[in-house]
Amino acid sequence: MLTGLTGIICAMESELRLYRQALQFQREEKGLLFGSIGPSRVVLGLCGPGKVNAAICAQSLLLLAQPDRVINTGVAGALAPDLHTLDTVIASAVCQHDIDSTALGDEPGLISGIEQVFLPCDPTLQKQLLQAAQELGFPARAGVIASGDQFLADEARKRAIRQLFGADCGEMETGPIGQACFLAGVPFAALRVLSDSGDGSAPMVYRALVERASDLSSRILLQLLS
Repeated sequence: MLTGLTGIICAMESELRLYRQALQFQREEKGLLFGSIGPSRVVLGLCGPGKVNAAICAQSLLLLAQPDRVINTGVAGALAPDLHTLDTVIASAVCQHDIDSTALGDEPGLISGIEQVFLPCDPTLQKQLLQAAQELGFPARAGVIASGDQFLADEARKRAIRQLFGADCGEMETGPIGQACFLAGVPFAALRVLSDSGDGSAPMVYRALVERASDLSSRILLQLLS
């Protein structure tokens, strides 16, 4: 159980589906769904794929709902060679692999204004999510999640992101959601279940596993909420 109000953001309907089913609905406000899941108060946001969509949704949720924490769940492509499909990565930190001002002497991924590459996630939430995954018997570990406006399906790009950022998985939303929460001073956490390997096989494997991976990611947070 989480006290206070928990904001949950997902990019796709498949990732939000189990939360909708579990939600004891109270009201909808500007696309956000308010209610409770078990004893926990929640607000659900469906952002759509990509960094801009994610940032807009996160900022709207922060301003309208004023949650005590925000948690992003969904699917991702594996970047670490020892991870497999349907494994879970719970973010220790997030970054954005497609920010590139290296021509000006900056390090890859440096967020202008914040002057950081990696934004840390809330350690208490990280520990709670890891425990929830373990209670369900899901293979999970803490690691860096890297975001960019790119569906990763190229071995060379996968290796480059892994080398530059030490990231365990890559996707398209977590980084900007984490940035919005960082700037607002709101605790943030994220978990991603791996739907593919981020290489040339990714499109085919993703289509086969996205629904299952989405459900697994939701079940971990539902375990904590309930």
